[in-house]
Amino acid sequence: MDKKVIIEVFGVKETVPQSSGCGCGPKQTMGEMYDEFEALIQKSDISSEVEVKFIDVEKDDIDTYDYIKVALESGYSLPLTAVNQKVRFQGKVPYMQIYRLIKRSL
Repeated sequence: MDKKVIIEVFGVKETVPQSSGCGCGPKQTMGEMYDEFEALIQKSDISSEVEVKFIDVEKDDIDTYDYIKVALESGYSLPLTAVNQKVRFQGKVPYMQIYRLIKRSL
């Protein structure tokens, strides 16, 4: 495969995502979720096929990420996970769902 799949996680590194009020939401910060996700990807059989990065929406310039600006304006919850510039997941970084999505596309 010549071109890598780009996985971008947009969030606020030191912030725990908002839950629905039930107290059942994630307890990890968005940065911790990303670090765990990145480590799992690096150990997986798709590691050479993907590139992962974290973009902090409060510290990094997101002006070039129109697809994220639209998602945020539409009320999507952070963290947002995009695969090849398409927002696929919100509110968490679901490793297995992303893994299966990538495997199907390879």
